[in-house]
Amino acid sequence: MNPKIKVGQDIYTNTGLSSWQCPIGVTTVQVECWGAGGAGGGSSSDTQASGAGGGGAYSKNTAVSVTPGNYYDVYVGIGGVPAEGFDGGNGENTYFIDNITVMAKGGAGGQSNGPSGVGGDSSQGYGVIKYSGGMGGVGDSRAPTAGGGGGGGSSAGTGVNGNVGGDGGELTSGSGATAPTDGGDGGVGGFYGSSNPANGSQPGGGGGGSGAQDDPLLFGAYGGAGKVILTYTASSSSSSSSSSSSKSSSSSSS
Repeated sequence: MNPKIKVGQDIYTNTGLSSWQCPIGVTTVQVECWGAGGAGGGSSSDTQASGAGGGGAYSKNTAVSVTPGNYYDVYVGIGGVPAEGFDGGNGENTYFIDNITVMAKGGAGGQSNGPSGVGGDSSQGYGVIKYSGGMGGVGDSRAPTAGGGGGGGSSAGTGVNGNVGGDGGELTSGSGATAPTDGGDGGVGGFYGSSNPANGSQPGGGGGGSGAQDDPLLFGAYGGAGKVILTYTASSSSSSSSSSSSKSSSSSSS
């Protein structure tokens, strides 16, 4: 009689470095990674709203070779951090084992003076299946006073590139991009004089750019953190081990 097959899944959403122990009976693991989103720019000008952050990329490998009982690094990228009156920070890359096994690029931060951050580039990531994050929206530019900041780009989904955030307008803030399946939405941009654009959603949504203002200087919004999903199979007689830093895990038998 053939043993039943146990399907396990570990989901990592806490940022930074974690460790995954390969369960007994598992020799390959499917790995999915999302890079973190870039932060929105913070305005320092009445005539120029800020650009939004780009969304994180997605990378997948359906069969990474692993050894039962061994430990493997899992790194979830930190979302880009905004700065008062300056460009937003870039989102970090997310990876499994190292930067050349499975890795998804983070999105770039939006600029204080209007241009937006580009999405994480799939061509710079590592994996068998890869998609790029969406570009952030551009901040409004006009005299005597500019309007809204750009909306954040979404992260990539599991089957398509991310979407582009909306540009800021004279009386409107840029809309945050809606993500494709399993991706993270971009954050909406701020209005004129507003330092309250929305943060990007996890995984990998770009943060919104601030509206225009020079006194006081304004902040953009944070980019969404990355994410890792590990999926594997083992015989039902095998014992399963997974990192306590994984936010959630599930298993089923068939």
